[in-house]
Amino acid sequence: MVLIFCSLFAVVLLAVQSVELYGLPYGLFKGSIEEMIDQEFVALGTVADTKKILIESWLKERRSDARIVAVNPVVRALINIPNPSAAMTKTVSTWLASLLDTYQYESISIVDAVTGLPIASAGNHPPGPVTPYSYLQTAARPGVDESIIIVGTQDRIHVVRQLGYEQSDHGEPRALLVIELNTDAVFKPILATPMATLLGKSWEVILADSASGRLIQRMAADSDSPVPATIRDNALQLAQGGSEGTIIDTDYRNVPVLAAYRHIPLSADSSWGLVIKKDKAEVLAPAHRNRQVFLWFSLFGIFIVCLISLIISRALTGPLRMIMSTSAEIESGNLSARVPVLGSDELADLGRTFNAMVDQLQAWHEELDARVLVQTEEIRAINEDLERRVAARTEELQAALKDMESFSYSISHDLRAPLRAIDGFCGILNEEFRERLPEEAGKYLVRMSHNARRMGQLIDDLLAFSRLSRQPLERETVDMGLLFREVFESLMSDGEPRNVVFEVAPLPQCQADPKLLRQVVINLLSNALKFSGGRSPANIAVTSRSVDGETVYSVTDNGVGFDHAYADKLFGVFQRYHKSEEFEGTGVGLAIVHNIIQRHGGRVWAESEPGKGATFSFTIGSEVSGEAAPGWSGDGRTA
Repeated sequence: MVLIFCSLFAVVLLAVQSVELYGLPYGLFKGSIEEMIDQEFVALGTVADTKKILIESWLKERRSDARIVAVNPVVRALINIPNPSAAMTKTVSTWLASLLDTYQYESISIVDAVTGLPIASAGNHPPGPVTPYSYLQTAARPGVDESIIIVGTQDRIHVVRQLGYEQSDHGEPRALLVIELNTDAVFKPILATPMATLLGKSWEVILADSASGRLIQRMAADSDSPVPATIRDNALQLAQGGSEGTIIDTDYRNVPVLAAYRHIPLSADSSWGLVIKKDKAEVLAPAHRNRQVFLWFSLFGIFIVCLISLIISRALTGPLRMIMSTSAEIESGNLSARVPVLGSDELADLGRTFNAMVDQLQAWHEELDARVLVQTEEIRAINEDLERRVAARTEELQAALKDMESFSYSISHDLRAPLRAIDGFCGILNEEFRERLPEEAGKYLVRMSHNARRMGQLIDDLLAFSRLSRQPLERETVDMGLLFREVFESLMSDGEPRNVVFEVAPLPQCQADPKLLRQVVINLLSNALKFSGGRSPANIAVTSRSVDGETVYSVTDNGVGFDHAYADKLFGVFQRYHKSEEFEGTGVGLAIVHNIIQRHGGRVWAESEPGKGATFSFTIGSEVSGEAAPGWSGDGRTA
């Protein structure tokens, strides 16, 4: 309860302080931003309107000057004479020079409307046509009875007026009056005064031609900064397009600005764009300074509130910290730790309750230790008895293993010796006394010899089957394709000639005991060769496939097959599907295959139908990934 009270107290103080010292100033800051922008737009618009009026007034005066020259009798007489005299040309040039001094033009010329070459002129201009040919074509179009303003270069403006078009048949001018002015001399007085006082430190004025985009005049507080000859930004494009207004935008310098833009029409085909702008950062600088002041006050207020909250919370939560410290000691195993109880308030009651709980916990712990000690002794006694029983069972198993080895030795030596004797004596009787024995007795001797040898083979298979469980498993990488080919070639070389087609598909490698796996391959290929003995050719194929991430190896033949219902019994010891008179064998070979595959952690199974051959498939645990070995096919002549 005390902790909740402290937390709520701190939160309320922080909220009140934040609203008073940050929330209100932030709202005022947003309002002041909008107000500053509106005021700046009014100032920029007023300056832009004033400059537009001054520029339009100046244009009107220049057109009036051109009209005065055009109607002068001396000028009219000059252009109406095909080949004026030098004296008349000089008279006109002298009069033009007086106008040059009066109006402070760069030059004033009367030029041929076709070639642009001067007829009479005053002022400094380079040799050749006064006006570029492209501008001359524009100025000399028939029907233009007003002065045309042409932006010739970045620092020159031409005021051009047609002369003598009244006397021509189709309205073509006979000559052109060209007044050349310096843009700096003309527009700097108009645009610069008094910009610093009205717009501050980052003001900029841009006057540009709409058709070409060429800069006519640029005035700025930072007059030394480089400026492109052609300026393209949104405010200027809006002004050149005929719009007027204000905008917040990023200018050609990639700097946010507030701008007022105005459209100054010159004729139906030409106009100028005027932009008065100021950096947004300068406009909003006072508001940002005020915001920083408010922010520092807010941070200071929050610091004071946090300090007060910390002092109060430490005073109120001291007992709780002692309880937490005692809890940590108890958790580490010190059950004798107790909370100091001071006073009689709620926290003191909590401390007493906590100490009582620890007393009870300590009593339970001591009781549990005693019970654990008793049960530990019981478990120790049980373990000792179990170890004795395991040792006794191990001795019994070792004795049984020795008996098994002794039995195997007896089978290997004691049983096979009489069988060899029986087989040998039957052979002697059959060879030496064949003529004195009845024919039926000879047959019995042959049968006895055959069964003795069959019994010896059965004993050998049983011994091999018995040794499998004792032989250690040593895994290594086995090339399955190579193993099948080697075993097949060995079997073919040991038997009688016969027609066999043997194919080995590309087989992946595996991790297995190579000796045991060779026995598996020998038994499977021997079965395939044996049960396909009546086929010509006998077809035997070895393939592999991946099933659920596991490689399945298969051996398929076209032999006599078997009923699939008896497939599970094939892998038991002495289990035979066919009679021994039909196919030789002891019934142990597939049992050996099953034992070896199981020891490798794999599976083996068979699929068949009577008369349609058989397929024996197996898997090997712990396979190794890798590319499959190349396939192989061949045929043999022995079985």
